[in-house]
Amino acid sequence: MKLIYENEFGTCTMKGSGAGGMAITEVSGLSFPEQNAVCYTYAGTPGQRVGAVQVLARTITIGLDICPKKLGMNIHAIAKIFSHPGALTVSHKQMHRRILCRCVSFTKKEREDAIVSAVVQLVADNPYFHDTAPREHRLLERNKHLSSPFTLPCVLSTRMTKASALVEGDAPSEPVITITATADSTEDAPEIVLENKTTGAQITLHYGLCRGEELVVDIENRTIVSNKTENMYPYLAQDSFLNQFTLPQGKSEVFCHTAEPVYVTLRFDNNYGEAMY
Repeated sequence: MKLIYENEFGTCTMKGSGAGGMAITEVSGLSFPEQNAVCYTYAGTPGQRVGAVQVLARTITIGLDICPKKLGMNIHAIAKIFSHPGALTVSHKQMHRRILCRCVSFTKKEREDAIVSAVVQLVADNPYFHDTAPREHRLLERNKHLSSPFTLPCVLSTRMTKASALVEGDAPSEPVITITATADSTEDAPEIVLENKTTGAQITLHYGLCRGEELVVDIENRTIVSNKTENMYPYLAQDSFLNQFTLPQGKSEVFCHTAEPVYVTLRFDNNYGEAMY
């Protein structure tokens, strides 16, 4: 197993015991995250009933034997990297998982053989691991195939209006949808409708874009941001709710309906309950 913690201040690479510069002596917190359950009991009914389950933040504890001489950096430089938020990548054979976290404890103990024993404790507010890169699909795209000279019969253009998103994680994913205008809107009553055919959820925007405008619908953070317009929420239909537009486990058919000159991409992370299976 290899663990890599990185941020703008540097990278710390941790490997199995006896691996040299930064050797892992123990690690915990890579399995399924803890949960809190609200349970109810009723007179005359055996057992209990679970009303709601809350997945808690993840705590990862790593024991290390550090040899600063082999690393070519002192313990203070290592502590500085861990003192800032970063990303932890867990690799084992062909599997790689990544999680955003921050260090809440870095304790060390000097040893006589110039090796520093340390315990690092990381906390991830979002307890799910992700792939090292998000999944991305083109949701709406128009391609012109007309060239000069051309011979009939021929296909003048193709149009893509949907994407099949396969969620392989252990929990639903909340996507980011980016809408980019390729020309000014020509519609009197412009409308952009994002639809998940699998769940029936829809997001409708009554808005006309201008050339070069980029509209980002971030479901996880519940935001709609434009690089041209300050406040997008007045253009959101009253029956549209961002928290309902999730991608459940399995395949989802996602459509974009609009006459606007745009192309649209759908991006999401798989949410894995543990680092390795």
